[in-house]
Amino acid sequence: MTRPHAAHQLTPSPLRRLARSVLIVGSVLAVLLSLGPVTMVRLGVVVVVVTAIVVCSAAWREVANVRRRAEKRAGDALAQHGEKLREERRRHVAVMGVLSDRAEGLRVQADRAAGRAAALAAVNAGLRDEVAEVRTENAMLGELILDARHDRDLARAEASELGADNDELRSERDGLLAENAELRLVNHQLEVELMTRDQVADVVELRRRA
Repeated sequence: MTRPHAAHQLTPSPLRRLARSVLIVGSVLAVLLSLGPVTMVRLGVVVVVVTAIVVCSAAWREVANVRRRAEKRAGDALAQHGEKLREERRRHVAVMGVLSDRAEGLRVQADRAAGRAAALAAVNAGLRDEVAEVRTENAMLGELILDARHDRDLARAEASELGADNDELRSERDGLLAENAELRLVNHQLEVELMTRDQVADVVELRRRA
């Protein structure tokens, strides 16, 4: 767009060529007429005035044409710029639509994530309660185990004491059994001795009677 405009400025328009030609011809005629008598000088002045009017008229028309062309170029540039802006606006609207869809999708995902986080938080709270209950049960079981170990130790101590008592009782029983055996033997001997004495007495009594 810049190069055709520069080439157009370098190429003179018809009005410029006309003004240049009129100015050159009028100037030459005015110079030639100024060399003659007064009538010719006056005619030269008229030529200069007419030349000035024609050149000014052509200049004004050229300026008007340049202004119209500049306004047309500016209008075309504004139209193109407006079209570009409208195209960019359509693209921006499309991009905004895509971004809105993505934002909506992200919002839905965020809502789902928030729901999952809430559910996980509830599960976590339940698990913490269960862990607390298990810890309490473990503490109670630990106390029960300690009590059971204490009872076991007491039972073992009592069992060892009872074992010692049983050994003593067994020793005492064995002594009593041995003493009982000795007493039975002595009693048997006494019975035999008494029976022997009775028999001897009977024999003596019988002999006396005989």
